[in-house]
Amino acid sequence: MIVTCRKDDYNEALDLQQNTVLVKPLEDEQIRAFAARYLSEEKVEPFLARIFPEWSWEEHRSLIHLARNPYMLAALLTVYEHQGELPTNTGALFHTLAQVLWERERLRNTRGWVAFEQMRERFGQLAFAMIDTDQPLDVSTAYALEHIKNKGLLKTVKKYLAVVVNFDLKHIKDEDLLKAGASAGFIRLNQDSVRFSHQLMLEYFAAWGLQDIDVKTRIRPPEFSWFGGRRAQKWDEVVVALCGIVDDASDLISQIAEVDLFFAADCIGSGIKISSACQSAIVTQLMQALKDEDGDVRRAAAEALVQIGKPAVPQLIQALKDEDARVRFRAAVALGKIGDAQAVPALIQALKDEDGKVLSAAAEALGKIGQPAMSQLIQALKDEDGKVRQAAAGGLGKIGDAQALPQLIQALKDEDSWVRRAAARGLGEIGDAQALPHLIQALQDKDGKIRSAAAEALGKIGDAQALPQLIQALKDEDSWARGAAAWALGEIGNTQAVPHLIQALKDEDWEMRQAAAEALGKIGDAQAVPQLSQALKDEDGDIRSAAAEALVKIGQPAVPALIQALKDEDEWVRRTAAEALGQIGDAQAVPHLIQALQDEDGDVRRAAAEALGKIGDAQAVPHLSQALKDEESDVRRAAAEALMRIGTDEALEALRRW
Repeated sequence: MIVTCRKDDYNEALDLQQNTVLVKPLEDEQIRAFAARYLSEEKVEPFLARIFPEWSWEEHRSLIHLARNPYMLAALLTVYEHQGELPTNTGALFHTLAQVLWERERLRNTRGWVAFEQMRERFGQLAFAMIDTDQPLDVSTAYALEHIKNKGLLKTVKKYLAVVVNFDLKHIKDEDLLKAGASAGFIRLNQDSVRFSHQLMLEYFAAWGLQDIDVKTRIRPPEFSWFGGRRAQKWDEVVVALCGIVDDASDLISQIAEVDLFFAADCIGSGIKISSACQSAIVTQLMQALKDEDGDVRRAAAEALVQIGKPAVPQLIQALKDEDARVRFRAAVALGKIGDAQAVPALIQALKDEDGKVLSAAAEALGKIGQPAMSQLIQALKDEDGKVRQAAAGGLGKIGDAQALPQLIQALKDEDSWVRRAAARGLGEIGDAQALPHLIQALQDKDGKIRSAAAEALGKIGDAQALPQLIQALKDEDSWARGAAAWALGEIGNTQAVPHLIQALKDEDWEMRQAAAEALGKIGDAQAVPQLSQALKDEDGDIRSAAAEALVKIGQPAVPALIQALKDEDEWVRRTAAEALGQIGDAQAVPHLIQALQDEDGDVRRAAAEALGKIGDAQAVPHLSQALKDEESDVRRAAAEALMRIGTDEALEALRRW
């Protein structure tokens, strides 16, 4: 298991293809609830009004980005509670937070307390050294003491300490400073080691250590990962923090851009303060990079322009007219991600682009911009060019506003089949029942693509009124339309469809059989168990998997059939049955799974051991203990994990003896 606070493409770096678990950003309601629990009643609404402004959202983009991180949100709330401020970038936020925490420490404990500037400098020395020399997160206390030594303070600080607080420098022990830093929450002290309380805290202090060094000595030219993104470097977050703690980062950004233009844009996007001239210069360089022959450079430039946001929009609009289709495509994608309404007219015009990728990107962008693009997209449904009408219908569907219903319903009758298909899909995305009769009528369209899209749309709307027509569509001559009808019936979830879906399990088309099995699983009716059990023997692996998943969703009523399947002549069926029984977790399967531990196939034995561990019944312990001696290592490992999960004294004793 690899645990990291930043993913940074670890799969590629370690040549692994493993599942990953990411902490998702906080949703708006989660932020509101968090703030309501933390702040006093009179401060909650002013705080939230700053986080979610009704106007000038672009200017607050970096602030809402901070608030979606739980740790950052806690920092914002602490700073706001004590100072009424809301810094908009990481460096400024942690600078203010550190001041608040250090002042709190001064009020409760003067031992080890020094002026903020001195503390900042000395912890900055430590943090900088830790990153610069690739130290682990925990360093020895001796290392920490060596690097927080006072290496010569500014005269103004000495004067402050001597005159204002009458504090004698020679009485400040390094050990006491470490203890004060721990009490303030900057570091954590263990018996013989020290670590910063959070990676971001380490990077904030390291930024002060970096301040007196040429930043270009710590950053490298950009490198790109296999999927085209800029690969993060170890000093990135430190440099971002440094850009946030200086009053004007323009000079810093110019220096960074000399080495890594794309990282300079990332820094700008973090919400720092720079001059308009500096910002304009970076955008101009990035626009030039959009024309680079290297695809990685073009992709990185487009993403960098997105980071800069609204200031990049005018030049991106201009790039929609570039002679190079690759530049036009990247510009359209970037404009969609930025989401600024001033790009709508140019993107509407881009719907006429001769390059299909550019046209699609423009339609996607208009959908992301949303409401401000509605009226012009509706107007574009009347364009003489079918490609434009198709793209407009797709864009309206992505917006999902019911205002477009009349026009999309009318577009179901367009002479161009691609327009009709896009209109059907758009109506499905909107999901309004007013479209039902028109989509039901579209199930009779002469084109199978439209019938398929109409069936999918009816499934998204989810109204049982469409059941008879969708059941009839299970017999459509077009396999895609049949599969879409099966999917839609699964989404609606009405048991009236079960007999017809059972019949569809015999369809000659494998995708149709898979769709029918998946739909039966969603409906979850026990009458489908015999046929789904039979589908475990299907020649196609995808159908077998879909049938197994469906039986798991049906649950307990499927257990007897799955127990019977443990005796099937096909080892794949036996293994799948064992896995499904483990997922259902019904104890009546335990004796049969115990018997499966003796199966001739190693994969079946492994699946049986895993299933017994999931069910957790102690009667399996002696048999799992015996399986620790299995000839195959995968079976032994599964048995050991199962015993650990069961966790009885007998199970743990078997593991100790193993």
